[in-house]
Amino acid sequence: MLKITRSATAFQYAALGAGLYAPKKFTATFEGDKWLSVRARVTIDAEWEKAEFGYRVTRLQVDEVDGGEKITSEMVREIPVTTLLRKAALRAILRGPHRTPPVFRFSIDIPEEEVQRLVSEGPKPATLRLVSHFYTVASIVGLPPVEFVIKKLGLKPRTASHWIKLARERGFLKVIALSEVTRQEEAMEFEDDVAGPDLIENVGMEQVSGA
Repeated sequence: MLKITRSATAFQYAALGAGLYAPKKFTATFEGDKWLSVRARVTIDAEWEKAEFGYRVTRLQVDEVDGGEKITSEMVREIPVTTLLRKAALRAILRGPHRTPPVFRFSIDIPEEEVQRLVSEGPKPATLRLVSHFYTVASIVGLPPVEFVIKKLGLKPRTASHWIKLARERGFLKVIALSEVTRQEEAMEFEDDVAGPDLIENVGMEQVSGA
């Protein structure tokens, strides 16, 4: 089980560009073998850090469950807090058109057939928005953004680098990667006109679904 609790109020979200919105605070509760190697319930509180362009954990709570383990310092050290934060952020970040309030969808909620259709059209505006979307998502959760774009769009590295450059030059991408895992934000919003049903492809991580 992964349960995310976040505000339902639009002003409690930070606009990230590329049609993405980060809740300024959220709570994530994990339980079960899918998420944890320990038999316990783990709850984290996270807050958005604008300067770091990502989340930090502000509270970690470990609770016993029926039939679970006794809570010890050794058991707590086995909890992969950074990995759990990444998985929770992927579920917490939302996307949608710029309205008041925004109409949200999950952050990587784009079907493969839609991705492939846009890729086949070349670096047109909608495709460069898609590049910006995946690059920004990866930057937020601490994955290498260029590699993420390569995997999600099925591009060759040289093509991916060129399209990322075009997305930045044409104003779609406002995240500046000082390295592939160091992030910085420039505040500007763009409408993302690519949408579709829930589909989250496994890219070096588990799919972040609810149960």
